[in-house]
Amino acid sequence: GHVRVPRGDDVLCRCGNYGCLEALASGPAVAHQLQTQGLEATNGADVLRLVGEGNLQAIQALRQAGRDVGDVLATVVNLLNPSMIIIGGSVGEAGEHLVAGIREVVYRRSLPLATTHLRIGISMAGDRSAILGASQMVTQYVLSPAVIEATLQATG
Repeated sequence: GHVRVPRGDDVLCRCGNYGCLEALASGPAVAHQLQTQGLEATNGADVLRLVGEGNLQAIQALRQAGRDVGDVLATVVNLLNPSMIIIGGSVGEAGEHLVAGIREVVYRRSLPLATTHLRIGISMAGDRSAILGASQMVTQYVLSPAVIEATLQATG
């Protein structure tokens, strides 16, 4: 959230820096942008409601938030060359308008070799993705062969 986004030179983040992704593309940031355009939006849920109602300003703001996320992810793609990027959690609930903005920038700014087989999609886990991921990590650690072996050796 606190990675610098090129278009954010004059946007102050709550961390004290300027141009952080969170200050430009978070639910509250997009809601604030819509408020300046005269729309009733105080948080990310309001943004999603407006998008669901087909509000063009909200759709455009969400698409721009996707482009901002895409700016950061393009660097990740060029560095790590992943085969898949899954957008999850509350961000994933924003749906295809956000992902379209992400795809637009990632595919434009990343090397063709890195994007040939790259898939960008939305998690089916929805707002449960963080807890599912954390539980998976705990399970993999607790049940790893090394931990089981150490436990067996400790118990004699």
